[in-house]
Amino acid sequence: MLDSNPFHGLGMGRGRHFAAAVYRRLGIKEEEVGVAVRQGRAHGETIQQSIFLYDAATGGNGYVAALRDHVIPALHDSVDVLDCVRNCDAACHGCLLTYDTQHDSTRLDRHRARDFLTDEFLAGLDLHERYRILGPDSRALTRPLSRHLAEVAGEPGVEEIRVWTGGDPGSWDVEDFPLYRDILRWAGEDRSIRLFVAPDAWAGLSEGSRHSLASLVTAGRGRIEVHHAPASITNAGGGVEVAGDRDPPHQKLNDNW
Repeated sequence: MLDSNPFHGLGMGRGRHFAAAVYRRLGIKEEEVGVAVRQGRAHGETIQQSIFLYDAATGGNGYVAALRDHVIPALHDSVDVLDCVRNCDAACHGCLLTYDTQHDSTRLDRHRARDFLTDEFLAGLDLHERYRILGPDSRALTRPLSRHLAEVAGEPGVEEIRVWTGGDPGSWDVEDFPLYRDILRWAGEDRSIRLFVAPDAWAGLSEGSRHSLASLVTAGRGRIEVHHAPASITNAGGGVEVAGDRDPPHQKLNDNW
């Protein structure tokens, strides 16, 4: 099967340099994460190559799952892997050769893999400056923001959660907010939750939205607060801080936040 796929070596090379960046970022051994390459058809007749990273341990050890919010930084790291410290011709143990790629050694080429990671491609993955609304350390997530927050806010040591909202207040539906139940649960776990409403949205809040927010605050028993946000968002430090997209349609406090 592998021999019938002329792009297998290229895909394996791309996957292996990314896996090497994962090892470095997570501080684990190379045998902890495996790489697989599969070829298939996308929409229509287009043939595409898929690269899979997986936990090598039976039942998984959580390393690949831990990477999901660091995919973009790891891709940047992988450039250093491909710029081989030994400056080899195609592949060596300083870049792409490992225990699971040794049988593909004649088809690995770090230069071809590096050609894929152009500066333009990598720049396109970075969060644009206009979207860094929580400061220079803002970063894009590769999964829904509400799901990410629901997970990290439950980690030990988190005492305060700040959520920034805005957009057209006429389309708000507070009780449909994806974090509504989570907010109540966090309050019950003695965490402080502060909802910041952008100035324009604050000024246009409907009577219904005000009542819903007031009910949420009351249910929080002193652990939930709603604030008029400053004109610009700044990271106050500490806790967990999240915001929707800078575009108003993505800041609305409803099921599309």
